[in-house]
Amino acid sequence: MVKLHLSIFSDHIFVGSSDGILILVEKNEPYHVKLWEPFTGYHVQFATGIIDEHLFHFAMETRGVPRLFYVPGYYDGKRVMCYCADKGCLEVPFGDMPVVSVASMTAYKNDVFVLFRNRQLFKITGTGHAVHGELILIYQAPESAGYAMKQCLVESEGNLLLVSSCIKQLLIFRVDLKQRTTERIYDLGRQTLFLGLQRCISVNADKFSVVAQNCLYQVCISTDTRQLKMGEYSLMSSQKHTVYEPFINDIIYALETRPFSMLQVLMHYCLFQDRRKRHLFWV
Repeated sequence: MVKLHLSIFSDHIFVGSSDGILILVEKNEPYHVKLWEPFTGYHVQFATGIIDEHLFHFAMETRGVPRLFYVPGYYDGKRVMCYCADKGCLEVPFGDMPVVSVASMTAYKNDVFVLFRNRQLFKITGTGHAVHGELILIYQAPESAGYAMKQCLVESEGNLLLVSSCIKQLLIFRVDLKQRTTERIYDLGRQTLFLGLQRCISVNADKFSVVAQNCLYQVCISTDTRQLKMGEYSLMSSQKHTVYEPFINDIIYALETRPFSMLQVLMHYCLFQDRRKRHLFWV
């Protein structure tokens, strides 16, 4: 492991990432946002400072003038804000459709998609003050699956997937944006999904020897110990077993138990978005 000091982190805080771009905020007022691509050095600084102290869910649109979409507040945030590099910040309206809190948000093929907890999927469209959410579909899950505890959007091998972790089943749907439909899938091929409390990512299992392909790794809370643990769910056999327990309950404890396994690295990324400011001290 090589430790590298990056000067940009001396006056900026890492708050999230989207589509390979790091989202940084100044430590001091006026809290300008900067988008940084670490491999090329490309960066864009927004004209005005961000006004929300707590940010939840991030997605970047880099077509034309960059726009950052985020949910202010915590887990139950209902508003989606559009933060444009040259026009400042405004709220995204979603028409007359009743919406609840945001479940997930992701960038996919230069567009940003928002999934609400009542299973409504929107695409954000329009420029400037005409920005708004366009309803794409309302997906349905079989009644046998039970209540959806966690819903997440993720891009995987060029497809937009919708993952629904229900009480009795794990469901994965492929979204057809042209037909505005979803199709339940049972095979991820060589891909593997990691589903945490905050977000979901897709990785190629061939590149990680400790990761099984066509599986979903999920963090859940043990009903007995109230500790976090990681389970491996095979889509081929529909079997789930625990692969890491007890899991970490505090990020400081977790970061002190080095070296990380690759499973820990991937799950840490999905888990701790809400503790992003504390990450800075360990970069």
